[in-house]
Amino acid sequence: MGLSAGDKLVAANLAGDFVLPKVNTPLVFIAGGIGITPFRSMIEDIVEKKLKVDIVVVFANKGVEDIVFKETLEKAKNFGVRTEYVLTDKNRIPSDWKGLVGHIEFSTIQHAIPDFKMRIFYISGPQLMVQSFERMLSSAGVKKANLKVDFFPGYNETSA
Repeated sequence: MGLSAGDKLVAANLAGDFVLPKVNTPLVFIAGGIGITPFRSMIEDIVEKKLKVDIVVVFANKGVEDIVFKETLEKAKNFGVRTEYVLTDKNRIPSDWKGLVGHIEFSTIQHAIPDFKMRIFYISGPQLMVQSFERMLSSAGVKKANLKVDFFPGYNETSA
């Protein structure tokens, strides 16, 4: 499928609020599966610029073999990025797994991030997962202004 002479294109400026804030503030990145992709860019920028940050990444995948960008996340530890890995498929949990298991619930957030109300949340993944976290965090008292979301329309797999 290509373009022909006379075909019209629609273009827009880059826009959105799914970028690091200008002021260093505590953040939480919640990613379901491939939803880690926009966070990878932000984290690579942090590592490249050697920025000191306070970010907790909660990264849910079905199994260990589904975890992508682990090397980037591990490098980022030196700059204040802590990653909590979560496996959601109980049939695929290795016996030596030390991370979290099961779907992420509010108690998971409270336990992993006791100061969650003081943080800005960025949530990325399948649409239903993102919407579920928005509701959960709003119900827990996180201000709407502290929720930044990005989802993949048409991507139906849920990891969290």
